[in-house]
Amino acid sequence: MAYSLSLAIISVRMTKCFHHRGWTDGIGYNLLVAIHRGEHPTGAFPSSHVGIAVICMILAWQSKNKTLFFSLLPFTILIFLATIYIRAHYAIDVIAGFIVGIFILSVLEYGGPEKYNFSYTK
Repeated sequence: MAYSLSLAIISVRMTKCFHHRGWTDGIGYNLLVAIHRGEHPTGAFPSSHVGIAVICMILAWQSKNKTLFFSLLPFTILIFLATIYIRAHYAIDVIAGFIVGIFILSVLEYGGPEKYNFSYTK
């Protein structure tokens, strides 16, 4: 939490330092363009970021640890929104990532290694 708070404070101070705030002329946009230079963002289907976030949320819920669950919840929601906002994925990619995350976890929980007698140890 302290790390998140310090990032928030730094971003607020940087916003005040850089007077150009806007969709296409801000420092954040320019950094994003520099990072993705040469890439052609088409939105991978499905979003693995969203799928992993969903799996983490379900596992946190199953652990019955309310602190863990509610600590992860804002970050999960931000991942859902940010992947669309920065145009890394289309909305359908996020929806599919949500569904695939649930599917993968259910396969691992109900039809995992124990069911098929896989052994990870020798």
